[in-house]
Parts: sequence; structure tokens; C-alpha cells
Amino acid sequence: MKRFFSALLLFSLLFYVFSHPSDAFVAAQSGLHLWFDTLIPTLLPTMIFSNLLVQLDLVTCLVRFFAPVTARLLHLSTYGTYALLIGFLCGFPMGAKTISDLERNGQLSRQEASYLLPFVNNVSPMFLMNIVVFQTLKDGSYLMPTLLIVYGAPIIYGILTNQSYRRTVSSVDTVYKKQASKIQVRFELIDACIMNAVFTILKLGSYVILFSILSRLIQSFPTANIFLQSFFVSSMELTNGIAFIGTQSFPFTQKYFFLCMICVWGGFCALAQTQSVLSSSSLSIGAYLKARIMICLIACLLTCCFLF
Repeated sequence: MKRFFSALLLFSLLFYVFSHPSDAFVAAQSGLHLWFDTLIPTLLPTMIFSNLLVQLDLVTCLVRFFAPVTARLLHLSTYGTYALLIGFLCGFPMGAKTISDLERNGQLSRQEASYLLPFVNNVSPMFLMNIVVFQTLKDGSYLMPTLLIVYGAPIIYGILTNQSYRRTVSSVDTVYKKQASKIQVRFELIDACIMNAVFTILKLGSYVILFSILSRLIQSFPTANIFLQSFFVSSMELTNGIAFIGTQSFPFTQKYFFLCMICVWGGFCALAQTQSVLSSSSLSIGAYLKARIMICLIACLLTCCFLF
């Protein structure tokens, strides 16, 4: 059945590209602009610097002030603290990529990586503030409630699952396969970090283009239920979904609810990007998906409490 639906989806996309070439071109162009204008300037430098920090074992220096707090509150290691900060500050899928890199290098245990992955892979604060609050809602008074909902939901999930995680570990000290060594910056290392980041950003851009076309395909379906269409469009790709919701004449409460939910969910494009960066690790995308659904339910309750 899964194979059938995958084939049907791919056939539909291919048929749409050939039957509506101008619309498909506009959608691909929109995805390309999003990749070139947003993802490359924001994520590529972060990926390169993060790779260098991990490879040079400089993470300890960066998070030395936060690690004691997170160790006491969440029982995290130093590298777990670094993944937590990156995931909440840098946006999809940097949290997942950082965890995958650290787990693969042996700097993060599988138990800690599995615990962190569901709730540290989030939309970036700059995107949330600029695109959602100031450009779409056009009301700065919703800044703090939106931040509390979008980031409060994963934090609550992390707190609720922390006791289960603590039972799987006895200490915050991780046994590293790769021990700290003398810092030595070599051009070979820089080249490797750059190539890793460029390869990753190319894959992410390809996903954005594909899901932009898929989002355009859904918008082309004639339907009398704009609410249902908005749900499917916003579920595909975050930026296109926000733009589509922003143009609809929903009551403000419905529009705000939609925006908060898709920012917490991230879209299937973010899910595919996460799967892509996890491909070289032992972490489960299925467990991640179940956890994100739980986080969305928590965000739903928070949003309802704020609106009603």
C-alpha cells in the first residue's frame, strides 16, 4: 500500500509538470528563490561553522556557561547542550543534523540523541518573528504568545519525557569514541566541512523545490472547502504554507491557529529534510514523527488556551 501511494504521488507530480508546465515552472522558481535567498544565507554558514566546531572539539568552550544548567535540569551532556542550542536557534533541520553528526562521531550517546531529536528540531526564532508575526500577522503584540506556543510545546514535551530518558542513563558524562585532541586547523578539514555543508544544502534545496511543486499542485485542485485545502497546502512546506494562509480570508483566530500549528509541525518538507540528514545515523524517523505529532497536540492545547 505504501509503495502504491508513493507511485501515485510521483506519477501525479510528473503528470502535473508536463500538463501544467508554466505553473510547475513558477512553483520550482519559487522554491529555488526560497533556497537561494533564505536557506543558503542562513543555513550554509551555520553548517560550516558547526562542522568545524564539532570536528575541532570546540563545543565545550562554546557552551561552558549553559552546560551546568542543562545537566541539572535535563541531565544533558555538554554536546547535548550544544545540540539543544543549535536546534532552537538555527531552524529546521539544523537540530537534527547536529544531533546526527554528534551521534555518528560518538560525541553523543544514542539514548541522549534519541531523547533530544524530537524537540530540538524547530523553526528558527528569526523566521518566526519576521515571516509569521511581522509580515503575516502584522501585529507585534502576538510576538510573545507565538514564541511561547511554538517553543513552549517542544520544551514541555522534553520535560515530560525527561524522566523516561533519565532511566536509560546513569550519568551525563558521555564516553566519546573521539577524544579531545590538540586543536589543529588544516585546509583539508575546512574543505571537508565545506563539502559536507554544500552537499547537505543542495539536498535541502532540492526538497524545497519538490515540495513547492507539490504545494502548487494541491492549490490547483478545484475545491469548495478552502479550509481543507489550506490544511494540505500548509502541511507540505512551511514558507509556502504561511504565504497561502496569509492570503485567505479566515477569521483571525483560525488563521492564527493554522500558523502556530504549521510552525510547530514544520511541514512534510522539513520531515523529508530531517530524514535526509539522519540517513547516516541510527536514529529513527518513525519515532521522530510520532513525537512531533505529540508536540503538535501540546501546541494545539496551548494555542486554544491563548485564543479562548
